[in-house]
Amino acid sequence: MPNIRQRRQQVSAALSSPGYQSLRAIAKATDIPKSSVHRHQQAIEQRRQLPESGLWETAVGEQWLKRLVVGAIYVFSIKRGIGAESLSEFFHKLRLERYIGVSASSLRKLQARLEAEILTYQQQQQDRLSAACEPLPERCVGTDETWFEQTVLVMMELSSGYLLVEETVDNHDYDTWQQSVQPVLQHWQGHIRYCVNDRAKALVKLAQTDLGCASIAD
Repeated sequence: MPNIRQRRQQVSAALSSPGYQSLRAIAKATDIPKSSVHRHQQAIEQRRQLPESGLWETAVGEQWLKRLVVGAIYVFSIKRGIGAESLSEFFHKLRLERYIGVSASSLRKLQARLEAEILTYQQQQQDRLSAACEPLPERCVGTDETWFEQTVLVMMELSSGYLLVEETVDNHDYDTWQQSVQPVLQHWQGHIRYCVNDRAKALVKLAQTDLGCASIAD
């Protein structure tokens, strides 16, 4: 049984076909009641106020709109910290408010859902890698802080380039580093030979106290 969106697309496709299409003919071709065809036809005509409107009524256009919204939220809000109000204004400038929910509150809800999905995907990949990889008897790691809009703590396993820690934080003192590293250490097996860093006091203490290894200057 087709859902409302699929019915709308079927009616839109029938209306776009060459030649006149009566309500009875469309209803027969799409297996949708004539009253529903008429209702969808009226809704489609109300939305077709712009030259590009016909594209958004198609399955391809709908998928493109989804990609646009998710891509914009990921690149500009999640990665760059741009607020939902600015994104809402952006989508209104593109005249998309008739076709997708672009209010600031709707975009915030979608962003929260995407962030949760990203974290779930990260955990799934970590579990998959942990199950597939044999533990190294000895490891060498590097620790550092990077700054974009916020401070990011990074710890890498140097032989593989695998990021063990990549976390956005408010500061980079020893306590913050310790909290970020502890969840990783709980799942580690084997010995850490040394930790490469820029000799910051917090990183030296982290290497000697928590990682149990020598602190090597980079």
